[in-house]
Amino acid sequence: MNLWLKLRRNTKPKRSRERKRILGQSIELRPQEVNDRTSFGHWEIDTVMGKKTKGEPVLLTLVERLTRYMLVLKIKAKDEASVKEAIQSIGTR
Repeated sequence: MNLWLKLRRNTKPKRSRERKRILGQSIELRPQEVNDRTSFGHWEIDTVMGKKTKGEPVLLTLVERLTRYMLVLKIKAKDEASVKEAIQSIGTR
């Protein structure tokens, strides 16, 4: 019962993320009317993954902020081409 506990220290040096890519505007910079949900037409888009294997189908979710109307589409993969194809298919429906 008098065994020493293993001391856990992170031996890897911390890396700074100076060159991190900025992929669009921050969600904190959106207009106040979007936060208040006072006008129709502001959509949020996200992808939902199951298992983390490359090339596996994922769910694309689109939610309208005012009405909370939700569209869920199954797409081939989590890449730009698949998302773009799914959004264009919504417009033709």
